[in-house]
Amino acid sequence: MNDIAGISYTAARFDKDGAALDKQEVTLPEGTTDVIVATHGWNNTEEQAEQLYIPVFTNFAAVASDQLQNKKIAIVGVIWPSKRFTDVVDAAVAEQAHGGGAGFGTSSTAADETIRAKLDVIATMFDKKAAKKITAAKNQIGKLESDLAARRKFVDELRSLLDESAAHEEDNSALFFKLDGSGRL
Repeated sequence: MNDIAGISYTAARFDKDGAALDKQEVTLPEGTTDVIVATHGWNNTEEQAEQLYIPVFTNFAAVASDQLQNKKIAIVGVIWPSKRFTDVVDAAVAEQAHGGGAGFGTSSTAADETIRAKLDVIATMFDKKAAKKITAAKNQIGKLESDLAARRKFVDELRSLLDESAAHEEDNSALFFKLDGSGRL
């Protein structure tokens, strides 16, 4: 995509650690007077992010046409890997495609192992006391699909690792500490 509603568009792509994937990719047209940098929210693929930018800037161009007359504006769309747990979903889908069994109310062994591996990485960030909580959460993984009590214990064990005093209404982390493991208040 080279433009949106006649406004030059380029994507700035970043990896999961925030490093630019191609520093040469972002170039602005000669004579650009104003740059708008837009970033998408959580849980969007690259395609979804760019599909979000199209109506936003199409509407912008429609309502701000008089503002655009004496300016040469360029849009930089930030693209970052925000899709949650895609590797867990991919593992379950691959297992199912090969005759494995992830069905309604059952878990996927491959997805469960992916979650366990993620928790093993998280465990390295904490002390031994926290490792026990992570182990307790890992013990619930096979029951997450069908057992509400297991989901609650899983979430509660992991949530207990975090500093509740850092919660804030603005980023919804305060709500995170109020919800139970089933997502209910």
